[in-house]
Amino acid sequence: MHRLMLPAFVVALACSASISALAQSDARLTRAQVRAQLVELQRAGWDPRWDNWTYPAGLQRAQARVDARRDAVAGVSQPSSSNDSAAGSR
Repeated sequence: MHRLMLPAFVVALACSASISALAQSDARLTRAQVRAQLVELQRAGWDPRWDNWTYPAGLQRAQARVDARRDAVAGVSQPSSSNDSAAGSR
């Protein structure tokens, strides 16, 4: 009987751990934060009024631009290709 309960317990534990991790990563945003994100996306070139034909690609491009700007401000460098790093080490 105990041999049958152990696998069920392990599965239940794994499921509960993943659910709690998802719940913690899904933090609620304030209205001001959502508006600030929309303004950032619009400054990056996304216009929700005209994005019917390119959605979600247009939104994803704008998000990539926003992320690149944040990385540049934070001083994060983009990884270079293996050829560039090999040439720089010679």
